This record gives sequence, C-alpha cells and structure tokens, in this order.
Amino acid sequence: MKILVIANMFPSKEYPSYGIFVKNHVRLLEEAADKIETITMRKELNKMKKLWLYLIFYCRIFFTLLFKKIRYGLLALCVSQRIPDFGR
Repeated sequence: MKILVIANMFPSKEYPSYGIFVKNHVRLLEEAADKIETITMRKELNKMKKLWLYLIFYCRIFFTLLFKKIRYGLLALCVSQRIPDFGR
C-alpha cells in the first residue's frame, strides 16, 4: 500500500522538536506500508515567508494529487490545530 502524508509541521535542523509527532507517525507508517511519500513544510517565523511557504505547500499537494496518478490507500492529514476533547 502507498501512503501520502501531508503535514504542515515536520522537524528540521533548526527546530528538531517542531512536529516531532508527525515524524514519529511517519516512522510507524513506514513499517506498515510499501511506500511512504511526504509533503511537508518547514517552520518559518516571518509572516511573509510563511505565507509564501504555504502557497508552495498547497501547490505541491494539488499537483501531486493531480498529476502523479498514484492511487493512495490512505491520505493522512496532520495539522497543527488541537482537536477538542469534548469533556473526555
């Protein structure tokens, strides 16, 4: 099975703990899948650079899904927003 992981957070040399949970999930998925492809972006503090990086990030997602013609068994989307626990 091929898996495409799309995440706006991923560790880098500058920020090794930023999005470490995404990296851990990718590592676990690599054990279960034939092929893992990731589309991630790096952390940026400058607002204009961040806007530009998001534009490139979404273009990469669009063109990967449109032109690669690869059937993915699972699309894992990891975002930086917290999911409410609804009183658990």
